[in-house]
Amino acid sequence: MGDYNTSPNAARKFNILERVTQMGKSRIKVECPFCGTRFWAYIWSISGGGKKCENKKCGAKHGSSGIAYPVVGRENSGAV
Repeated sequence: MGDYNTSPNAARKFNILERVTQMGKSRIKVECPFCGTRFWAYIWSISGGGKKCENKKCGAKHGSSGIAYPVVGRENSGAV
């Protein structure tokens, strides 16, 4: 996958739909602001390097600040 567009104009806040803690591990259900895909991500994954959208046509990176960044060239593809 290519580089991410981290400019303020490309960044979008993502929604956290649900939070679950099981056996000492916390995860959240995320809704991608670029394509609308909903997927689970562990808190440690989001806090570390970020979590990629599971939609292969999107691939936006979701970070601990609650902001997602699109892959360069995919800023408008699949936007909801």
